[in-house]
Amino acid sequence: MIGVATIFDNLDNEGALLQGHCMLTLMGAQGVLFDRNLSGSRPGCALFRQTLNLSPRFTHLDDVARHINATYSLLVVGSDEVWKIAAAPGGNRFLFPFPNHLVGADIDIPRVALAASSGSVNFGRLSSAVLDRLREHLLRFDLIYVRDAKTARNLRRLEIPIAGELPDPTFAFQFSAPPLGLDPDRCYELPKGRIEQRSHDPITWLVAHAEMSSAIVHRMHSLISCLRGNTPCLIRDRRSKTRSLAKAFGLPESCWGDSITRVKDEWPSDRIEATNERYQQKWKSVFTELEQRYRLAAGSDDTSGRRPGATLAAPQHGSSV
Repeated sequence: MIGVATIFDNLDNEGALLQGHCMLTLMGAQGVLFDRNLSGSRPGCALFRQTLNLSPRFTHLDDVARHINATYSLLVVGSDEVWKIAAAPGGNRFLFPFPNHLVGADIDIPRVALAASSGSVNFGRLSSAVLDRLREHLLRFDLIYVRDAKTARNLRRLEIPIAGELPDPTFAFQFSAPPLGLDPDRCYELPKGRIEQRSHDPITWLVAHAEMSSAIVHRMHSLISCLRGNTPCLIRDRRSKTRSLAKAFGLPESCWGDSITRVKDEWPSDRIEATNERYQQKWKSVFTELEQRYRLAAGSDDTSGRRPGATLAAPQHGSSV
């Protein structure tokens, strides 16, 4: 069995759960549920997580490592900000304590990283002792694909070999869900990613962005959803990961301004469609590489439903609350 270690404990973020679902689907895997006891939970996310193939809930890192070593033949780390580590206890609750299973600490089985990110953490600000231990752990990965240039720079600082950059796995699939009946003439503001202050399962949530004629986004996965739906948007999230994504898709400078009319006029629809296709092809290439290296299809009659390009459908019940 393959294990996937990524973010399954954030029930206040549709994008985090959706990328985890995509990784589980790609690998035909079970997710490792390490719970940081984060506050905030959206009913649509909580119900959706119940549909995922996850391990028992763990709150102690020693227990996680023992479970991984005893249960899986391969550990896939990623995607998302799995290497957003805390060098000391306390502080930002979204940081992972170090060392941990996500960097491969105490893991004895083969491991790969796919679209892994260090988020806002600058490895140059970590102590030499932490960097030495981090380098020791990461060198044991068979293969590392990072999600963004900043993470690549962090790893090159440690002289860690990188296979390349790989986009968020939500670019690997097509998605289907019943329409929400949104107003086609309205520009939807999406604070914290919420649509109409309601909670939806992550697939319904992503697909709904294509119903909008325009939007104002405050999160990276909201931007991804607009890009998947080719929906013009203003961007309020100025973090480097979002800026990098906007640059990769050739979004106009007006996206950072205040005129949605101007954004609509300058929106590069053809380039966005081409980049979506290129990103999916990248995932197809990496999936083939993994399939050959680790015999992912062994024992399986059909992997077509989980290959990049397949369509993932929203849950039939309880999709919106």
